[in-house]
Amino acid sequence: MTSLMQDGTMNEAALCSQQLDRLYGPLREQVAQSLKRQDTVLRQLKVARSVNSLINSLIFVYLFITFCIASSVVPYHLV
Repeated sequence: MTSLMQDGTMNEAALCSQQLDRLYGPLREQVAQSLKRQDTVLRQLKVARSVNSLINSLIFVYLFITFCIASSVVPYHLV
């Protein structure tokens, strides 16, 4: 093999590249899939946080209106 590399019939860089691709190709694919899953989870968390914020706002408004009705108090700026 060394003699083949010396006379130029074998490309050492190409062989190294092919070996690296063969060895690390599956790991690259796993990393790509992991990044895709992480992106999906991050988007789902952002949606959940937005929905949670909206629900909290609606609960606050509901409780505020309920309090106003129960105490027969209407804030002057709502009249």
